Amino acid sequence: MIQLRVRRFAKQLLGWDRDLAAPGQRRGRLAPLQEAVSAIVIHNFLDMALRYDPIVRYLRARLGPDDRVLEAGSGPVGITPYLKRPVVGLDRDFTGPTSAYLHPERGDMLAMPFADRAFAAVVCVDTIEHLSAADRPAAIREIVRVCDRWAVIAFPSGEPASRYDRRLDEHLRARLSRSDRFLMEHLANGLPDAEEARRLVEEAAVESGRKATVTVAGSVNVDTWLGVNRSKANLWLRAFQLTAFPVVFAILRRSNKEPCYRRILFVELA
Repeated sequence: MIQLRVRRFAKQLLGWDRDLAAPGQRRGRLAPLQEAVSAIVIHNFLDMALRYDPIVRYLRARLGPDDRVLEAGSGPVGITPYLKRPVVGLDRDFTGPTSAYLHPERGDMLAMPFADRAFAAVVCVDTIEHLSAADRPAAIREIVRVCDRWAVIAFPSGEPASRYDRRLDEHLRARLSRSDRFLMEHLANGLPDAEEARRLVEEAAVESGRKATVTVAGSVNVDTWLGVNRSKANLWLRAFQLTAFPVVFAILRRSNKEPCYRRILFVELA
């Protein structure tokens, strides 16, 4: 299909089809230009910007200049286009655009290769829903273990989010004749429950001799989320989002009316 071929070509042109964190990978001669263009494109991805916006505002109000930050399940760029400071990214694969701010660490979030309380802040965004229900408690324990002060765990949650996941899947199959593999993991694993995640965080804190204060907030209205993600299947709408990003983002960043697609756990450890 022409849209898929265009997307594939664009990824190759920008160098997003490689994992530069993998052993033996080298930067090409076009790397500086690819990175400059990629930085603009990634920053203007509306779905990512809306996903990270409340988390960035939370962290900026708390982090000092020397505080270390970890993002578990970061992928190749994670929060860095918006936080704009060094972040250690933990993941199994870093294929895609690169970020000068992200320092990749290949590993498993069920057994993170870091010391206890190694990071002032730990971020985990739209990741634990891709784990099986049986693995989620271990992942949350690891987040709390390596976190010293602040943790932010965000994930789609609740019946409205599940229903809208199915609606998006139906739309993608109708438009592109295929499903999104990440969305399929949502449907296969079931979405996490916010109150259960809160309980797991509090229990993990007690196990480490600390207390967790957890605030749960909704993020991105389900209709807003669906509209933004449906537009990814239309090249013209995607181009409009990228070029009109400042205006569209300024409007939609306030779209947190319930029901929300995502729940964010803001955790303070003491």
